[in-house]
Amino acid sequence: MKKVIIILFVFFLLGNFNCSIGTDNICDILNNPRKYSGENKTVTVQGKVTNSFNLFGFKMFGLTSLEDSTCSINVVTERITPNEGEIVKVKGKVEESFSWGDKRMLIIKEE
Repeated sequence: MKKVIIILFVFFLLGNFNCSIGTDNICDILNNPRKYSGENKTVTVQGKVTNSFNLFGFKMFGLTSLEDSTCSINVVTERITPNEGEIVKVKGKVEESFSWGDKRMLIIKEE
C-alpha cells in the first residue's frame, strides 16, 4: 500500500509540475546558434507568447523563455498565431533572418 501511495504521489507531482522536458533552452540557442542551426537540425522550445503579428500572410510571434524571462526569440509560422500570454511549444529550424556587424536576429521557422 505504501508503494502505491508513493507512485501516485510521484505521478501527481509530474502531472502538476510545469516543466519543459524535451525542449531546448531559448537562451542556449541565442548564445550558441551554430550548435542548433543547420539543414538537418530542429529545435523544440516552449515559452510564453509576448507579441503576435499577422500582416498579409506574414505571421510572426515573440516567444519568451519560461525558465528565464530575459531570453526571447521570434517565431515565423504559417499557422494561426497564438494569443499574447499563451504558453506554447514550437518545433522548427533556427535561422538567421539578418545580421548587421556583430548584431544578428535569429528566428525559429516553425515546421
